[in-house]
Amino acid sequence: MLIDVKELHERREPLSWDHTFRSEELSLKSDLYTLSSPVHFRGLATPIARQDVRLSGVVAARIDLVCGRCLKNFQKDIEKSFDLTYVPNEPRRPDEEVALSYDELDVGFFNQDRIDLTGVIVEQIVLEVPMKPVCSPECRGLCGQCGADLNQGSCSCTSESVDPRLASLAALRDRLKK
Repeated sequence: MLIDVKELHERREPLSWDHTFRSEELSLKSDLYTLSSPVHFRGLATPIARQDVRLSGVVAARIDLVCGRCLKNFQKDIEKSFDLTYVPNEPRRPDEEVALSYDELDVGFFNQDRIDLTGVIVEQIVLEVPMKPVCSPECRGLCGQCGADLNQGSCSCTSESVDPRLASLAALRDRLKK
């Protein structure tokens, strides 16, 4: 879905959406997660000064993840609201650096008087994917020695393991205790 910025400014009134995207309509490809439900989007594009556009809305979806502790599959509901300002991308030299202030981090850029709405939606979903997904805060994970799922119960491994590089220091400690 594309927003025609010139047309939006000529209308001089906000443009609203309430749309559900199938996973095939969005280019969300990742080894870390998959969409398990359609993505619902409610949004508003408002023309503001010059050719700028304020884009606000809510993205809701459900994703399938793998727990980073116990390696079990689980689902996470996402509901992300956003409020962004889009400005025309001014041509720059390839070697020219641009410094952004903290206030400019919620500014997006568009080319050729068009804003790709699907790109904004994908960006909002990706921003909500946790860096280290965990199925629950109480998840105990897997045993580092035998790989048993500690959520199912404890394993028979000893909890005290000595790093082989420090084994000689452990032996020295034991001799000093005697």
